[in-house]
Amino acid sequence: MPEMAIIYLPPYIRECALSYILSDFLDTYTEQFPSEVQISFQRLLSIRPEGVTLLSNTLHWLHEQGVRCVLTDLHNQRFSIQYLDDSKFFEQHTGACLRENARLRPTTLPLQLVVNADSYAWINLTLVPWLSNRTGYPEGAFYPIAASMSELFANIVDHTQYDIGSVFVQHYPSVGNRGTIQISIADYGAGIAPPVPRPKLSIAVLLLGQRAWSRRCREVSVP
Repeated sequence: MPEMAIIYLPPYIRECALSYILSDFLDTYTEQFPSEVQISFQRLLSIRPEGVTLLSNTLHWLHEQGVRCVLTDLHNQRFSIQYLDDSKFFEQHTGACLRENARLRPTTLPLQLVVNADSYAWINLTLVPWLSNRTGYPEGAFYPIAASMSELFANIVDHTQYDIGSVFVQHYPSVGNRGTIQISIADYGAGIAPPVPRPKLSIAVLLLGQRAWSRRCREVSVP
């Protein structure tokens, strides 16, 4: 078994960038995964919400394959690292925040693993009240979004052999009158090609604007 590999994250993380990185990794280790993968944050300058969920899922997926993931080059003075730290990314994957003063920002709901059994309560008791508070609209205005979210959570469980899925919510208050809110849900489908698994990255992005909301669902295959 190969002992160690290093993955350098790109400066700007979006879903396509991660699919290319994972594809290169799988092309290199066609027979057996290394026992340890170091994920270097040295080059990371910016990461969007969909990148947060997909990067998180990549780490969880590697763990499911028996790979130990080590996060390196965590220079916590960089804005991108602080953003991930405040979003509870490092707390989820290392057990603790990087900075003593790391605090969840009022414009974000923290990165969270999808657990279908708890999704109804999270949507209706956490997400919907937060959306109402951030926008000033009554909670009832978000019931259609809650129904769509429930559908997406159910799809994650139905379409993957792993109970892996992440959700992350970001409010951009400076965009438009009440701003724009992005809800990103990601999972890995069960794309299998012996002798090692090859996942499919699936990302659902809900964009809430001043007058309407839209839903974008994409699947990025790792060939």
